[in-house]
Amino acid sequence: MNSNQSAVNASKKGGIETGGAFADYIFSALPKSVSDKFNSNESVLVRAQIGKETNARQLLAFYQFNSAVFTGFYLVKTGLAGFTDAEVSKWSEVAVILQQ
Repeated sequence: MNSNQSAVNASKKGGIETGGAFADYIFSALPKSVSDKFNSNESVLVRAQIGKETNARQLLAFYQFNSAVFTGFYLVKTGLAGFTDAEVSKWSEVAVILQQ
């Protein structure tokens, strides 16, 4: 990858894998009950599928700023089955604790 390329290309809805292949990113909405727990100006919450078919991975990420402190974590699992709303809700509770 040269300096003019980005690992993630929002206009193409995907990014470049380590081996140079393009991977689609499909973003999914979070449950409102989860997104309402976080200030949108201080948080980045992501639920997405990276890649397709046998190369698919599921991403769930919570990042937030609280004054001068940045906290966050992400989870990745293989396969086409995304994180369920129940799993997202459970992991959002961890993010709330880290935010305090």
